This record gives sequence, structure tokens and C-alpha cells, in this order.
Amino acid sequence: MQTIATPRTSTCGLGWHALALPFSLLYLALIAPGSVSAQNVGDPNLEIFLKARDYYDKGNFPLAVREHLKFLKAAPKHPRVPDSKWGLGLAYVQLKHWAPAEGLMGELAAGKTAPDLPGAFYYWGQSLLMLRKPANAEAAFLEGLKLKPKARLDGFRMGLLEARFQQKKWKAVKTSVAALPAEQQADERVMFQGGYASFMLRDFKSAAKELGALKRRVGAAPFAHQTRFFLAESLRELGQIKEAIPEYAAARKVPGEYAADALYREGFLNFQIKNYREAAVLFGKFRDQYKQHRLRSAAGLSLGQAHLENRNFKEADFVFTLMAKERGANAAVALWHSRVFKRQKKYAAAVAILEPAVKQFRGDALMDKLLFDLAENYLGGQQFDESATVFEQLLKEHPKHSQRELILRHSAQARFRTGRYAACLALCADYLSDYPKHPEAAAVVFLRGQSQFFLEKYGDAVSTFEQFLKANPVHAQALAARMHIGEGHFFNKKWEDALTAFDDLADKKRTGTVFQQYDFLVGSCHYQLEAWDKAVVSFQLFTSRFPKGQNADTALMKTGFALEAQKQTDNALSVYEQLAENFPKSIHYSQAALKAGGLQFEAKQYAKVQITLKPIAQKKGDPNQPLAIYFLGFASAETGKTDEAIVWLEQLANEFPKDPNAAEARLKTGDLQFSAEKFEVAQKTYEKFLGDFPTHKRVDDARFHLGNVLASQEKWDAATKRFHAVGENSEWRTKALYQSAWCERKAGRAANAREQYDGLISNHSESPEAANAKLELAELEYEATKYKDAIGRLEKLIETDTDRRRLALAQFRLAHCHSRLKDWEKAGEAFQTFLTKNPRHDLTRKVRLGLGRVQIEQGEDADALRSLSSAVRGGERDEVGAEAQFLRGEIYLAQKKFDEAIAEYAKLEAFKLFEEWQADGFFGQALALEGKGEAEESAEKLKELVAQFPDSAAAKRAEEKLNP
Repeated sequence: MQTIATPRTSTCGLGWHALALPFSLLYLALIAPGSVSAQNVGDPNLEIFLKARDYYDKGNFPLAVREHLKFLKAAPKHPRVPDSKWGLGLAYVQLKHWAPAEGLMGELAAGKTAPDLPGAFYYWGQSLLMLRKPANAEAAFLEGLKLKPKARLDGFRMGLLEARFQQKKWKAVKTSVAALPAEQQADERVMFQGGYASFMLRDFKSAAKELGALKRRVGAAPFAHQTRFFLAESLRELGQIKEAIPEYAAARKVPGEYAADALYREGFLNFQIKNYREAAVLFGKFRDQYKQHRLRSAAGLSLGQAHLENRNFKEADFVFTLMAKERGANAAVALWHSRVFKRQKKYAAAVAILEPAVKQFRGDALMDKLLFDLAENYLGGQQFDESATVFEQLLKEHPKHSQRELILRHSAQARFRTGRYAACLALCADYLSDYPKHPEAAAVVFLRGQSQFFLEKYGDAVSTFEQFLKANPVHAQALAARMHIGEGHFFNKKWEDALTAFDDLADKKRTGTVFQQYDFLVGSCHYQLEAWDKAVVSFQLFTSRFPKGQNADTALMKTGFALEAQKQTDNALSVYEQLAENFPKSIHYSQAALKAGGLQFEAKQYAKVQITLKPIAQKKGDPNQPLAIYFLGFASAETGKTDEAIVWLEQLANEFPKDPNAAEARLKTGDLQFSAEKFEVAQKTYEKFLGDFPTHKRVDDARFHLGNVLASQEKWDAATKRFHAVGENSEWRTKALYQSAWCERKAGRAANAREQYDGLISNHSESPEAANAKLELAELEYEATKYKDAIGRLEKLIETDTDRRRLALAQFRLAHCHSRLKDWEKAGEAFQTFLTKNPRHDLTRKVRLGLGRVQIEQGEDADALRSLSSAVRGGERDEVGAEAQFLRGEIYLAQKKFDEAIAEYAKLEAFKLFEEWQADGFFGQALALEGKGEAEESAEKLKELVAQFPDSAAAKRAEEKLNP
């Protein structure tokens, strides 16, 4: 008899398979009962028995059963009862009535009354098998085998094999198979049972061999499906993935209960060998074909994962979105859905999935993975606080997490990125305590050094980085560690140690942002050590490489300072201008612009000063605004923009009264107003200065200038008071005394003036003002007609003084003194001496005029005409020119050269500002006309004179002449 195995699937998609097998029987031909002896003839019950046998022989098993039952009832003690029970049992077997068959065969076997005792055991065992009592069947077969039935030996062995197979006694199955003769071992059913037993014994190599041999024979046999499936399973367990895949494909194509499992596993193995495209097709087919299968959700996850690995993100998102809406969607769906976005670095989208999932699946077995992925996505999205919080929650709730090392490390990194360096240090300490030998431990040591650095524990940071270098001399971060050592020394103000550390990097290839500040820091160390030339070189290297980089503005600022320290003012100015132009938002912009403006001012580049400093001067709240205004005021003053200068300087003095330059600005404002002859406002400015800054170092300057302003308004007494207020030790003292004397003189108090001049000469004999005072005394004597006294004083001054200005004035006044005394010869000599020594002096034309007068008095008319002509020349239409022109007419009139006289007098018409001389010119022309005998013309000229200049002295003379 042969049975068919129909294995059932396990409850786990990839687990072991427990089999519960239904069986059918192949029946052997029954041996007919033996013939009846003659002695039984005439026995009515025997007739019933024989009738039953006849029905059996004819294959009418129901009637055979009826007659045997009738016989056994009618003759329970009949000698043929055992034969009748045997026949009845066989009929039940033929009718597949296993329960009554088992009862009868068991009774015959146990009582050993069966006409065919081995046969009874055999059918008893088969009936028990069909009643799914394999253990009892095994016992029946074993008892039958003890009878050593040669005729039924093969049947007993096959039955025993089936009984053991149904009981899953896999080792016993293998034993039973081995006990079969070769012919029976070649039976397909036996081959399957042997291969399946090997599989269940985890002898996958034998299973693969046995089932592999069977697959070529089974064809469309009932267990062909199971053969291919368990062959595939055996190959998979042996790691022969590529060989297993076609077996799963074959299994799923043959109808059977493992078709779904085979399809799933085919997809799974394709996924394992990274054939993601085919895996996606298979998992998609699985979900379409087996909508109620227990593995449908797992297939959905695998389908999404296959799309994800194949970078078909849109399809993966679609799959997981659908699954999330399905009933029973679990944490794994959310987890893998988030990973679709994490793989694309769309961290916010991943977080949007994981945040609600963490709340929804709080007690799920995947909670640790959800938290881990949430923290990782926070980290990727630079939400460092959130990342660290979740990592730390994960450590607290899952202290033995499989990713503890990574969690600690990433948590430390997250805390570092949020600036929580103390927390980062604590995490680094935990990590290094737990994983001191881990490959990533070096990175954590490095992170610890960085945290110490940012906590300004520069000494600790240097020690940590030195420890890092000692343990990891060729680490990828070794150069960065050297850089940080230099930075640590730098911020600890150990400039030389820093330079030593930086020198180790000088000949190394420095790439990456960590080294961007290298030249800047080297330059800053040299700067602090006042190695100006080296500082400039490093700073210029830095700004050439990173013209807009961090600290580029500071590097330029320090470059400017270093250049100034080396007296390279022009170069420093260029650097400051570059900084101001390229970094308008820099914290150094204001100072750089101010520096540039200051140097431009010193270089007299006043137009540039305006451009450079106006933005600072107009920016409210800028700390350098007052000084910028100050420079602008002075620059405007230097370029003659007096009104603009005054506006700037008054703004400084009024808006920033406590600024150190406010007083200077106020004083300069007064000076500019004075220069512009705005005497009244200048007076108020100086007075305000004295009121606001009574103890200022330049208070005497203000007093002196205020005196000058008052003097300019002819407020002589007030001016004198201010001049006398100038301090004894002031640089303005002698000038103030001189000006005070001059005010006394202008006020008509010559005696007071003389007294003050004498005091100045006596008390300050070495001062320039003392020499000026001597000249002024001579002037007073001249004005008092004390010409001889004046001459004596002037001659002494000319003999002893060396100042060219005073000498010229003294010579000028000396000539006039001689003229007043009518000492024409000395006067002429004095005038000639002046001209010889001062050919281009401002007084030269006046001297020519004076010399002309002297020459007229001496009768040297020709010389006089030349001298007077020189006095007229130069295009000056002033009184000197007018008088000289008139005297030329007078000379010709005296010589009776009337036409020449008329011509010279007529030239006075050009001196329109001097009507008296013009009137005299008309009168002279009238006299010349009269001299020519042209009385009428002379009279007309006189009338013209009276008409044009009625108030002049010449007009009165003309009227007297017209009306004698």
C-alpha cells in the first residue's frame, strides 16, 4: 500500500514546517477463503457462511458483510466463526469501513485465531493508519513482523514506514527506508518520505540530494509540489540562493498549499541577492494573488523595501502609504515608510511619519527602532536638540540597545552641535568608558577635545588633542588635531607655543574649513608678538585665499595696524580703504573707515576724506561718528568749504558736548567764522567755548581769538580785556600783549599803547612780538610827528633785526620819516634801499609813489615820471595808482606840456572808486586847457567837474574859478 503526503505550512513564513498527513491505501488482492470440507454439508448456518463468501468472491462486498453478520449472529459458536470474522474484516477493508475492520482484525490478531495471522496484523495496522492512529499501527506492524511473514514482508515494512512518517519519527523513518530493499527504496513515495525526513532532521545536504533526485521523476505526481518546495527550502538553508530560486518558482507553478509560500520565498531570495526589480515584481504578484494570506503584510513591507533599494522612491512611498491605511498597519510600516524619505535625505518628511508612530506604537517591539530612526532623522535635519533628547530617551528606555555605541556617539555629536558642550563631554566620557577600543573611539576623543575648546578649557583641549595624536598619529583628523592644538595655545595667549604647533602644519596639505583660519591665526600670533612684517605676510596670504572669508575683515584691520607700526602709512591707507569698500557690514567697517579717513586727511586727500567718512558721520549711534564728523569738518575747512566745515564742527560740538574733540570743534568753528568775517557769531562761539570748557588746555587760545574778534568789531575795551586774560605762560601771551597795545592805540590811547609796547620789549625781549613792538613804537612816534625819534628807533631796528618783513616795514617807515623832515636826499636813499632789498614786496608800489614825490621835490622830473609810472602799473585801480597817475599829470602841467598833462589827467577816469582824484584830474585838465589858451574848453571842463563831483574839494575850486 502507498500513501500520499500532504504537508501543511507552518505559522512562520521562513520557519520550519510541521506536517499532518492524510493517507489513502492501495489494496492488495485478497486471498479467497479455503474450501469447505464435506462434513459441513447440510449445516444451515454453513450455507449462510458460504453465501457470504460467494458474495465476496463476486465483489458484492455489502451483501458479503450482511451475510457474515447474519452468520455470526446465528451461529456464534460455530467452528467457522474465525473464518467468518476474517471474511467480514476483509469486506470492511474493501468497503473502507476502517473502524469495524480495525476491530475485527485486531480481535483476530490478538486472539491469534485468524486463518491468516500475519494478514490479520497487516490489515489491522493498515486500518489503524487509515483511522490516523499511527502509533497503534506501528505496534501492529512490529508485532506482525515478529511472525516473519515472507509473503507480506514488503507490505509490513511499507506500513511501518508510513506509521512512523505520520508520527514524525524522522530518524525512525530514515531507518525504515534504509531497511527496504532497493526496489522499494526507488519508489517515489518512499524517496519523498526519506528526503522529507532528512529535511526535518535538518540534514539539508541529504534532503537536497534526495529531493533533487526525486524531482526529475515525480512529474505531475500528487507530491511534485511538495518535492520542489522542500528542495528549494533545503537549498536555501544550504545558502544556495541562486539554485533555490528556480525551485521556488517551479513549486509555485504547481498547484499546492505551498504555492503562496514558494512565491513569497522566491521574492525574498531575489531581495537577498539584490535583484530588487524582480523581487518587487514577485512581492507585488503575491499581494495581488493572496489578499487574505497571513504573509500579505510582510510581502507589502518587502515590496516597499525592494522599491526603496531600487531607488524607486515614488513607488515605495505609494506602497507604504497604502499599507498605512490598511487594517492592522503596524510599526514596521511606519518605520520603513520613514526610511523612504531618510534615504532621500528628506528628513522632515521622515520625522512627520515617525513622530506620530512613536506615540501610536508606544509598547511595540519595534519601539526602539522607531526611536532610533526618529533621532537619526532629527540629526540629519539638523534638529540637534530633538535628536539628542530622543537618543537619550532611547538609552534610558533601552540601555542594552544593539546600537548603543552609535546612539552614544550621535547623541554626543548632537549635543555638540547645539552648543551644549558640557553635556557632550559627559556623553563622551560615557562612550569612552564603555567603548575605549572601538574603532570610532578616536572620533569621540576628538569630539571631547572640541567640546573642551568651546568651553574655553583650552589647556584641557590641548591635552586631549595631544593624547589623540599620540594614539592616532595617522588618523584622518590628525592634521585637524594639530590645528586645534595651535588654536588652544592661541586662545590661551601662548603665542609662541601656538606658532610652534602651527609650524608643524606649514608644509602639510591643509584642506577643509578647519584650516581656513590657519594663516589668520599665524598672523595674529606674530601680531601679538609685534613681529609686524611676519604678521603682514600671513594676513595677506589669508585675505588672498579667502577674500570674503570669516575674519577677512579682521585680518585687513590688523594688517593696517601692523603696516602703520612699520611706518608704511600709504600701504596701511590702501588696506583700510579696501576693508571699508569690501566689508560695509563688518564690525571693523567704522574703525577702518575712520583710520582711512584719518590717513587721507594727513595725506591731504580731502576729497577722499569726504567720501570715506560721510557714511560714518551720518550713522546715528556709531561709536566713531563724532571723530568722523571732526575729520570731515577739518577736511572741509582745508578745501575752503567754510560753511560746510562749520556745519560739521557745530554738529560735533552740539550733539556730542562730552566728546574729547568737542572743544576743538567749537574752537575751530570760531576760527572759521572769524576767517569768514562773521565776527558776531565767532564772538558767541568763542564765548560759548570759554563757558563750556573753562579749564580746557586751549582756553588761552579762545581768549586770544575772542580778543581778535572783538577788535575786528572795534570793541577795543572788550578786546583788551580778553587779551589781558591770556595766561602768563600761554604761547599766546606775547601776541595778546601786542594786540592789547594795538587796541589801545586804535582806541586813541597812544600813551597806554606805548607803555604796553615798552613792557612787552622789556619783559619778552626775545619774542617776535618784542621786535614788532619796536616797530609799532616807531609808528607811534611817526604818528606823533616825532620823526627824528622814529628815525633813531628805526635805524637801530634795521641794524639789529633779521626779520625781512619787519626790515621792509622799518625801511618803508624810515623813508617816510625823512620825507616828513623834507630830507629828500635821505628819503630818496631810503626808498631806493627798500626797492633794492624788496623788489617784489606788497609795498613796492607805495614806495615807488613815495620815491616819485621825493624826485619831484628834487626836480628830477624824468626819474619821477618813471617811478610814478611803476606805481601805476599792474592794473591795480587803487588809491596808490590814482595818486601816482595824478602826479604824472602835475609834472607835465608844471612843464607846460599841456597836451601830455591832459592825457595823464584823463587816465584818472579809470579810477572810478576814487572820486576825489577823478575830480582833481578834471581840474588839472581845465588848467592845462587854460594854459593852451582854450578858455571856453577850460570852463566847460570846470562845469563838467562841478556837475559830476559837486561835493569834492576840486569842485569848490572850480566854482571859485568860474565865479571869481
